[in-house]
Amino acid sequence: MEDNRIIYRLKLTVIMIKLNCFFIFLFPTIVIGQNPKTIIKDFNNDGYIDTLKSYYDGGSSFGGTYVTLINGKTKENFELDDFGCFCDIKKIILIPPKLRKASNKPFLEVIKKELLPAKMNMPDASLQWLITANVNSKKLSDNIYYDLLIKAPPQWTSGKIKLPSTYYIDVKGDTLHKLYYTDTDIPKWYDSKNNEGWLVYYGHNHFRNEKEDSLVLVDTSPTYKVFRTSHGVVVKKGNSYVWIFVTDYRLTGAPEKLRRESIGKIKLVNRHIIVQLINSMEFSNPIFIIDIEKGISGRLRCDNDYFKSYKIDKDKIIIENNVGTKSYELEKLFNELNKR
Repeated sequence: MEDNRIIYRLKLTVIMIKLNCFFIFLFPTIVIGQNPKTIIKDFNNDGYIDTLKSYYDGGSSFGGTYVTLINGKTKENFELDDFGCFCDIKKIILIPPKLRKASNKPFLEVIKKELLPAKMNMPDASLQWLITANVNSKKLSDNIYYDLLIKAPPQWTSGKIKLPSTYYIDVKGDTLHKLYYTDTDIPKWYDSKNNEGWLVYYGHNHFRNEKEDSLVLVDTSPTYKVFRTSHGVVVKKGNSYVWIFVTDYRLTGAPEKLRRESIGKIKLVNRHIIVQLINSMEFSNPIFIIDIEKGISGRLRCDNDYFKSYKIDKDKIIIENNVGTKSYELEKLFNELNKR
């Protein structure tokens, strides 16, 4: 009887050891990432089994999906991710040169399906504004009115205003170089002239509900109707419309998370629009003066001021900041844009 009890205790001890080992090995999987997935398959039909692994990792302000594909024959690893800040409405993902080889195209296609949203061949009007604005922007150090100038000639589109979706387009060359940034080290193989990549546009952030009807009319005149989304400004003239502003963290400033709206007070003055951003993380809720017909935007110089709000008083704009108020003659602000 005593022997049976000893055997039972030994078996129980062995079971507990195995369970402890199981949880020890399981724990790293839990902390590494969420929704881990593994697919074992011969993706390139060379007779060797390849392995695809992916998982999501992130916090309250950053996140992304990590994808690793292991070549079953050569054991070579291909790794890509879309990790980034939830403040960014767009992101460039570089394609490593080894994945651009013709022999590795099957691997590239598998990774794209795992990592990217739907593809568009051409950018919609709002993303085109972002691309043009980033390529044609200039910081001003000696201008008394503006510290940033953006040139994005208007591209009028006929018909009903369409809100964008989340998708990606292929990019390369100068466009990729102008839009590319990273919060980590630039890859050693990065080549500003010959790199290729994907521009992912998180267009769903423009609206706040499933019906995608977050298009709000904010001001009108006999010529124009001005609408805003959560992160953009659209103007309608007759049967045509044009995007004249889209919030871009790296360029204009943006909230820490795009679920917070960035477009605040908007005022139409003749052919100019005054827009103030809200919830801005680094640029103190800046104010932009935009010439609709020329597509030129200027960010009012704020230096160390924190812009709280503004109002239009006849021919002046009066800005309330952290130390009091300051005012500008609107005509001088408009004329300064016209010189550019």
